[in-house]
Amino acid sequence: MLPKTHVLLGALFSGLLLLILKINIISTAIIFFSSFLIDVDHYILYVINKKDWSLSSSYNLYKNVQRNHKPMMHILHTIEFLIILFIAGFYIPSLMLMFLGFIFHSNLDIIDLLSKDQLSQREYFFTRYLFKRKSNRYFDFNQF
Repeated sequence: MLPKTHVLLGALFSGLLLLILKINIISTAIIFFSSFLIDVDHYILYVINKKDWSLSSSYNLYKNVQRNHKPMMHILHTIEFLIILFIAGFYIPSLMLMFLGFIFHSNLDIIDLLSKDQLSQREYFFTRYLFKRKSNRYFDFNQF
């Protein structure tokens, strides 16, 4: 899903929470920004693999990657990270708000991937990635 779609839907989601649950503007902002800034892990992965800091080049790579590519590891999108964020949210309330934005984003991603029959193109478990990363099972940035 394109960033602009995440921003738009994140604004709608956080706006609805503001109106329905009467949360304050700071909480609304945390949820809103979390609903799309989770994708910073895409950029970090690009920088690590390509040794290039260009945000536009990163965007173009992800936008133009072939349809049936091998899975990619995006650490902030993993089940383990989301569980840690959820648990930490009980101790630091702003992290629970961040968790809400991340979960909203992740659900949008899953819906988008399902609609394109591409659910297998993301690694959802960091632990599985650690065990299988050397098996040539994952996306190779060097082909671009």
